[in-house]
Amino acid sequence: MNEGVLLRSCRYYKGEIYNPFIEGDCCIIWSYEKSWVELSEKGSPLLKEAEKRYNELLGDFSAGDGVPVSLKGLLFNRYEHMMNGSPDSFKHWYKSHYLCLS
Repeated sequence: MNEGVLLRSCRYYKGEIYNPFIEGDCCIIWSYEKSWVELSEKGSPLLKEAEKRYNELLGDFSAGDGVPVSLKGLLFNRYEHMMNGSPDSFKHWYKSHYLCLS
């Protein structure tokens, strides 16, 4: 997929070389979105695995919000790994920390 198309799906990463955010959720999410764009361009199987797990555990959660499932899968993967979080706690985090930030 074209980088420009991928970037339109990102809320924080806009193609910059360096992270413009100093700390906090925006800083971390920027790096995840950057990784998502890079992995998508490479056709990485890691994204397919993350998307599969997301679909298995979260199904159609927040469908229609404009965020690609592969990006949601990566966000869930990192949330689950870094926060030892559950699907239910991810749903709360996603709504209150990802969708509301801009």
